[in-house]
Amino acid sequence: MLASTLLPPPPDLAEVVESVWDVDVPDAAFARTLDCTILPSASAVMVVHYRSPISSDRRRFEGRPYRSVVTGVQREVVRLRLSGDTGSMVVRFRPDGAARLFGATMAAFADANVELADAVGVTGVSLLQERLAEAGGAAQRMTAMVEFLRGRLRPEGFDAPLQLAVRLLRCRPGTPVGTIARRLEMSERHLARCFAGTVGVPPKQFARLVRAERIVASRWRGHGWAQTAADCGYVDQAHMVNDFRALTGLSPNAYLRAIAGPAWRETNARLAMSGFCNTAIL
Repeated sequence: MLASTLLPPPPDLAEVVESVWDVDVPDAAFARTLDCTILPSASAVMVVHYRSPISSDRRRFEGRPYRSVVTGVQREVVRLRLSGDTGSMVVRFRPDGAARLFGATMAAFADANVELADAVGVTGVSLLQERLAEAGGAAQRMTAMVEFLRGRLRPEGFDAPLQLAVRLLRCRPGTPVGTIARRLEMSERHLARCFAGTVGVPPKQFARLVRAERIVASRWRGHGWAQTAADCGYVDQAHMVNDFRALTGLSPNAYLRAIAGPAWRETNARLAMSGFCNTAIL
């Protein structure tokens, strides 16, 4: 069976890490039956697999097995394939948090599976994988992961204006880019260029990704469609439905029906409430 544990970061990492997901599927045959779907996301993730490798249908990486990667802003739906017994720690960063570990230019990680060893070194990743494999449970694995993150944390990530722009759009994705540019005392074109070069996508695309995630989280919290559209900054429900379908290929209602089946309803609800609102098991 699947043991799924969602762990909050310690206080000193709360500005960088949103949540950590510990996945433990020791039964290889059962693992190969699982379908994990990842919607577009405005947040970077770091994934460390310490048992069998995993693969996905991400463009340019189709079917290529990997163990430990960093992925930045993601604009497409990706489906994961488990190859056997699976043990994984997934760190979901806050939108400006990953830059504190991997450098201020996160554009290189957008829509990509970047080998973690290429970003932080082979030795550190190998030692982390060994510690995770030898750990006695989720709590011990979390301790190993926290120590790994703390040891690589940089004092600064994005510069202050860009950090503010990211946080404003995360808080209120319906805010016009021109409004943010004026607050930062820069031209809209300059903001868009800096944002895309550092984050990986222009601010308007970033806001769309934030909205898509919010739709899922809002519905899991029991909000009606009208309230969900308003909370996400859409003009109306039709705009929300069309935008979500353009990003994912499904209407919000169709997607939520697909992930709310009895087998994985509780797990998917906990994922959405923890911040992994773009991730679901089918």
